[in-house]
Amino acid sequence: MEKNTNFNMLIIFAMILVVAAGCRDNDYNKPEKIEENFYVSIELPPLQSEFTKGYPKDIEAKAYLEEKELNNHVDFIWHSDIDGNFGDGKVISTEYLSIGDHLITLNAYHKSAVAFQTVNIKKINVPDVEQNAISPNNRVIDRVDGTVYIDNQDGTVTDTTTQLMWEQADDGYRRDVYGAYQHCEELNLGGYKDWRMPTLSELEEIANIGLHKKEPIICRVFDNKNSSYWTQTKSSLKLRTKSGTTYYSSVDFVHSRKRNGLIGTTIKPADEYSQRYVRCVR
Repeated sequence: MEKNTNFNMLIIFAMILVVAAGCRDNDYNKPEKIEENFYVSIELPPLQSEFTKGYPKDIEAKAYLEEKELNNHVDFIWHSDIDGNFGDGKVISTEYLSIGDHLITLNAYHKSAVAFQTVNIKKINVPDVEQNAISPNNRVIDRVDGTVYIDNQDGTVTDTTTQLMWEQADDGYRRDVYGAYQHCEELNLGGYKDWRMPTLSELEEIANIGLHKKEPIICRVFDNKNSSYWTQTKSSLKLRTKSGTTYYSSVDFVHSRKRNGLIGTTIKPADEYSQRYVRCVR
């Protein structure tokens, strides 16, 4: 009887060891914990959610774990409610999207974590007509990116995409950056007094700088000189500069015989006392 009891106890002990080993294996094979602070962001070109057929721009994905941007080990899948999955990778072009209003969803995968972001964009087909032909209601279409401007007939132009109002022409005087700031702050134009210096991204946008595979050209609703224009954006370029001198980004506009217009091809730093034109915005 005692032998049977000992034998049964050995069997029970062995079974306990097997179950324990199985538990350890299960723990080892458990998937990694889902990261609760993993998220993504869709980066559109500055101030733009409308794109024109034939003039594609890039849309970029950024992924973050808490406050740190992840540059590796992240898979991105792009989806349109019209076209379905239309690409993968960190950067995608609007070139192959269909004409219409799209709800774009970006899905990102990092280890066991999943995140997504959505954004609405529009792709339009601008008729092949003379650039900026002004209709009776003063609407001006920029053939490069399809932006519709309103010529307010009072020296101002309204961008219907960003709702920014621009000085249609500079006042013909070059200034250092401080004089440019002062000019915009004191400007009274179109019945408004809240004018300011533009940022680099704002000036890039109306100049169509950075368009993929196409020469950037500023809409001819604006009067421009073959010269440089100030922005309020300080330059981050590393230069051999004088001690204590601050540099700001400026945009060079030059005439284009090929496109019969003005192009913004150069963004360069200028010290605060250089002489530039300024186009104010509000």
